[in-house]
Amino acid sequence: MKLFLKILFFIFTMIIITVGEIESSTVTTILQEETLYSFIQKSQHGNILFENYNTNSCLKEEKVLAYCERVKVTEGSVAKGGSLLDDILDAAKSLDDNAFDIADAGLANWKNFQNRVATQLQTMYPNSKIGNQIYLDVTYIDNTGKTVTKTIIPDDLVQIEANGITKYKVIDAKTSIKNDLVNMNDLTGTCTANQKEIYPLIDDLSSGRILKVEMKGAQATTSFPNADFDKVTNKASIQLDNGVEFWVNADKIDFTKYVIRNRTK
Repeated sequence: MKLFLKILFFIFTMIIITVGEIESSTVTTILQEETLYSFIQKSQHGNILFENYNTNSCLKEEKVLAYCERVKVTEGSVAKGGSLLDDILDAAKSLDDNAFDIADAGLANWKNFQNRVATQLQTMYPNSKIGNQIYLDVTYIDNTGKTVTKTIIPDDLVQIEANGITKYKVIDAKTSIKNDLVNMNDLTGTCTANQKEIYPLIDDLSSGRILKVEMKGAQATTSFPNADFDKVTNKASIQLDNGVEFWVNADKIDFTKYVIRNRTK
């Protein structure tokens, strides 16, 4: 037991050293292996939260040390305001649009590209909060005139300031080996059923058909702590920036190469 406590103290010390090297944006690392869940969070005020949820009372010391190594992430591995991206991607890989890309390009290529997009966004928006795999409930008027609410999950959501107004830019990262996404005339066919309905409306917000957008879920509250989340619904109403920005792989072997384009040419 004493040895175990010493190891935990060592891990906590390493976390303080490592997280302290990352900028003051909120960074949450979700680590998971079998029944062990560790959450390490540094707030903008410099506070560190370390919690262990272990449903298996028998914790092997080598696993603890392995987690300590995984905590040593570089700033480039994390989108500001988000979580360790590999863990988020592992949790999100079964979502519809992600499953499509993985079936086409393979899991490793898909994850490489998602990581590439996240780190590039951090470079492009150094002072902005960025979330990955954020759930958005979009209430809009459909083609029949009916008011409906459906959920989409952008790969990345960037909080920006436009004329003093906080808006959120929707980023969709698409990968394919079978198709040339750079030159494809219309990327709508690569989208989920909900995206096919909602993305054209985001591309033309002036139509007024989108009535309300709310973000929700743990990723949203962690990535955008300054948003006004309702204490009952745990949702925050947000205003979107006009247009969905697509990032597509420009090479079918090197998945660090990308092109930024619109949904349609």
